[in-house]
Amino acid sequence: MIVGFEGAALGVAPATAVAYIELTGNAVRRAYVRELSMFLNTAIPAPATGLGRPAGKAVTPANQFLFQAQDPANAAAVTQWSTTWATPPTVPSPFLRRFDLAGTVGSGVIFTWPADGELIIPSTTGVSALVFWNASAGTGPAADFYGVLGE
Repeated sequence: MIVGFEGAALGVAPATAVAYIELTGNAVRRAYVRELSMFLNTAIPAPATGLGRPAGKAVTPANQFLFQAQDPANAAAVTQWSTTWATPPTVPSPFLRRFDLAGTVGSGVIFTWPADGELIIPSTTGVSALVFWNASAGTGPAADFYGVLGE
């Protein structure tokens, strides 16, 4: 798989037990995720966060940002970030990864998957989404997210 798309978005501070941001594919192409990250840009007590597939995708997502081709001559991406929605995505169960951050501005995490084991966002089967989920007992921070993937 050739990695060919990058994207970034700002997730606003969510309430307890909600998604920060949702990463969705569509029925056209699978997304082969190679790298995802989250970095805090507000300080709060150490936030617990999870990465996973929601049981249900968001309904009527808004504030959507398409991933951008690393080579501008390539076809446009179909994978996108969403930061707001009329009906939010549901909690992943189980999480693929859970992590705690230091709670200071700039603390973060970068997850990578190898070229022969990318994290797949399916195009037509199951829930075609991933979410970063606020698993803390309180309101989460505002955070920056970025991803690298192929389609």
